[in-house]
Amino acid sequence: MKLALTSRIPSFLLLLLLVVHASPLLAQGSLTPSGTPAPTMKSLDQIQPRTPISSLPFTISSSGSYYLTKNLTVSTGNGITINASEVTLDLNGFTISSTASSANGTAIVLGGTVGVTDVTIFHGHIRSNVTYDGSTYSGGGFASGIYLGNANSPSNIRVRDVSVIGCLSNGILAQIVEDCTVDTTGGYGISATTVSNSIAQNCGQVGISASMVTNCSGESNGADGISAETATNSSGGSNATSIYAEGLFAYATLNCSGTSSSGPGLDAYSAENCHGQSSTNYGISAFSAQNCYALSTDAAAISTTIAVNCRADGGSSYGLVADIAQNCYGNNGSASAAILAKESATNCWGVNRGGGAGILAAVASSCYGKSLNGTGLDASQLANGCYGESTSGIGLHSLVIAIGCVGHSATGTGLSAFSALTCRGTNNGGGSEAVTNAHLMP
Repeated sequence: MKLALTSRIPSFLLLLLLVVHASPLLAQGSLTPSGTPAPTMKSLDQIQPRTPISSLPFTISSSGSYYLTKNLTVSTGNGITINASEVTLDLNGFTISSTASSANGTAIVLGGTVGVTDVTIFHGHIRSNVTYDGSTYSGGGFASGIYLGNANSPSNIRVRDVSVIGCLSNGILAQIVEDCTVDTTGGYGISATTVSNSIAQNCGQVGISASMVTNCSGESNGADGISAETATNSSGGSNATSIYAEGLFAYATLNCSGTSSSGPGLDAYSAENCHGQSSTNYGISAFSAQNCYALSTDAAAISTTIAVNCRADGGSSYGLVADIAQNCYGNNGSASAAILAKESATNCWGVNRGGGAGILAAVASSCYGKSLNGTGLDASQLANGCYGESTSGIGLHSLVIAIGCVGHSATGTGLSAFSALTCRGTNNGGGSEAVTNAHLMP
C-alpha cells in the first residue's frame, strides 16, 4: 500500500522536495540605498542652454537663446536691446511694459550697428499706455513695440505670436511677422516683408505694410488700412477723412475686402473675388475686376478696364465704369449711368433711378437697361438682343444698329436707331419709334 502511494507522486515534485530540504535559503542582501540616487538625465540647460532675463533694461550682446522669467517693467527708455545676431528671445508668455509718464523708448529694439541677422522673437506681450481719443494719440509707456532701431540692413528678423498694445509710434517692424496683434499705435501697426495671420487696428499710419499679406486685417485712422504688393484673404479699412487714403491697396488681391471714408475701398491692378466700399470714392478701382462687388455713395462703385461677373452699386455717380463689362450688374441713383462700358457690355443689367442711363455702351449685347428719367439703354454702335426702358426719356437708343430689341418709354421715344431689325418700340406720350431703316419691325 505504501509503495503504491509513493509511485503516484510525480518525480519532479520529489526532486523539488529534496533540493529545498537539502539546501538552506540564500541571503538577498540589504535593500537600503547606499546613498542619494544620482541624476541619470540631462537638464534642460544641458540640452538647450538658455539665458534667463529677470530684470530690465537688458542688453543681449552674444548669440544664443534667452527667455523671460516673469512679467518685466521698465520705468523709462528701452526694455531689451539686441546687439547680436543669431538670437532667439522667448517671452515665455510674459509681458514687457513701461511706466514712463511720457512715451519713449522701445520694448525690444535691435540696436546693433552692423549686420544684425537671424533674430527670432516670440510668444509674449508688450503693453504700453497710449490711447486714441478720435483725433490724437497720447499717453505714457513705450514709443514703439519692436523696432529695428539703429540696426544696419537687418535680415531674417522674425516675430511670432506677439501682441502689442498702446504705443505712440510703431507697433512691430521686422522682416517676417506671423500670428501677431497690434492695437492702438500712433504710427505703423505692422511693417514687414511678409505678414500672415495678423491683425493691426486703430493705427495712426498704415495698419499693415508689407510685400505679401495673407489672412490679415489692417485698419487705420489716418492712412491705408493695408498696403501691399499681393494680398490674399485679407481685409483693410481706413477711417481717414482729411486725407486721401485707401482701405486696401495692392498690386494683386484675391478674396479681399476694403473700406474707406476718403479714398477707394479697394485699389488694385487685379482684383478677384473681392469687395470694396467707399463713402466718397470708388468702391473698387482696378485694371481688372473679376467676381467682385462694390458699393460707393459718392463715386463709381467699380472703376476698371475689364469687369467680369461683377456687381456695382453707386450712389451719386456711375455704378460700374469699364472699358469692357461682361455679365455684370450696375445700379445707381444719380444722373450718371448705372453701367458705363466704353467699349462693350455683354449680358449686363443696368438700373438707374436718378436721371441717367441704365446702360451706356458702345456695343451692348443681350443687355437690359432701365432708367426712371433718362435713357434705359444707350448703345452708340450696336445693341443686340437688348431691352431698354425709361419713364420719361428714350427707352432704347442705338446710334447705328439695334437687333432683336424692345424699347419702352413713358413720355419720350421708345426706340431710336439708324437701323433696326425685329425690334419694337412702345411709348405712352410721344412717337414710339425713330428708326431710319426699319426691317421686320411690328
